Amino acid sequence: LRRTSSNQSLLPTEIFQQKVTDLYQSAKDSYLASHPSSSSSKLEVRLKVVPYDTEFVSLYCIPYISRKNVERDPQLKAFYQKMLKKKSIDRAPDLSKLRREHLETGHMESTVIAQCIVWCHELFYIRDVETGQILQGRPGEPQRRKEEADVAEDESSADNRLSESTQQIPHLVRMERTVITRKDQATGSFQNIQGDWIITDIDDLLEGNLVV
Repeated sequence: LRRTSSNQSLLPTEIFQQKVTDLYQSAKDSYLASHPSSSSSKLEVRLKVVPYDTEFVSLYCIPYISRKNVERDPQLKAFYQKMLKKKSIDRAPDLSKLRREHLETGHMESTVIAQCIVWCHELFYIRDVETGQILQGRPGEPQRRKEEADVAEDESSADNRLSESTQQIPHLVRMERTVITRKDQATGSFQNIQGDWIITDIDDLLEGNLVV
């Protein structure tokens, strides 16, 4: 994911939609609540994810609606959901209303949604530092962890051993971006302004986390 502006530095909160970050925080809080002794222990949490291949799945657009404009106008989301329950042949009056209130006013926000499979080399575990017990996941090869403690380790040789110490895991990643369409009142032409891609769901943990 790259920023559409000249600044290519992205923060996690800019890459992931809020519900995604909330889900992972909730998982952490839930684990600590069910393992009280872990909160007072020193835990080593290791997650290494190295994407190595992707497969395109789908790309589609939801016109007239974005996360920001439904936050500003909750009735818009209710109207859209009600329209989607109708048969296609009965949606024409609703679509005309949306066009009048959005595109013809010179400002329309739409959402483009993309899905892809991302194949990753992964290593994940949670270990109690005091006892050495693996609480979750699998640590991979012990000698691998020892080698990684050496900051002078050659990166190319480390990459060559990835397949030996990690699992090959596919993830379904859903992303979206907002596209703002503006009308030039002088010329009557339209201009599309594309926002940054954000990740809205991984492996359907949020059941799609769709805007509508």
